[in-house]
Amino acid sequence: MPLSANSHPLETLQTNSFQKYLPEIIERVGRAASFPLDKRQSDRLAFYFSELLKWNRVTNLTGIKDMETLVIKHLGDTILLLKQIHSHTGTIKTILDIGTGAGIPGLILKLITPEFNMVLAEALKKKCSFLRFVVARLALKNIFVEEKSIGPANPPKHLPENGFDLIVSQATGSVRWFIETGIDFMAPSGSMVLLKGPAGESELKKNVEFLKKKGLCYDLIRTRLPILRHQRLLISIRQEK
Repeated sequence: MPLSANSHPLETLQTNSFQKYLPEIIERVGRAASFPLDKRQSDRLAFYFSELLKWNRVTNLTGIKDMETLVIKHLGDTILLLKQIHSHTGTIKTILDIGTGAGIPGLILKLITPEFNMVLAEALKKKCSFLRFVVARLALKNIFVEEKSIGPANPPKHLPENGFDLIVSQATGSVRWFIETGIDFMAPSGSMVLLKGPAGESELKKNVEFLKKKGLCYDLIRTRLPILRHQRLLISIRQEK
């Protein structure tokens, strides 16, 4: 998607300047998170964020307008999630991202770890158009964009026979909504991980009894966003054994 014909020359200059320093910003986030990224990963991420910048000027895909902050937050959040995935004792092959928006965290996860089989669920057409564009341009395999609001009565089209190994979402809806929306699609040995800000802890505590009634247990991982040091919570939910 080209920049709008009404773009101001200064805005175009700022866009080009940001794209020039994208690889440096990406490398800095990976280093700060103790998660070094190789050239192929960095190149894919640079393409993604560059296109997100272009598209966002024409159609609002994200509320974060400062592009450096956008990269730090979205890439940083995804790396925090990916490090949690790496610490998982089981094998994770299939992932569902509920309400992925502009591909956060699901598409970024796929760009870093291509072997994941990924389903991105998003209700807004303009965001799905962007996701499909990136998937097509980077020739990504085993990733599906589903333009829908999924739920118990509206399952993902690409639902694995035994459910997803991992279901994720970044601050989309409440803890209870996330569970009620995705629990039917989780594999028996799978898990659900919700990325939240500091308010997520009190919200989780309000739903402890609800989790118990559903036969679920949880882990609460407190961490901080690389560079910006904002507090982050990863709420990991799974079936009680």
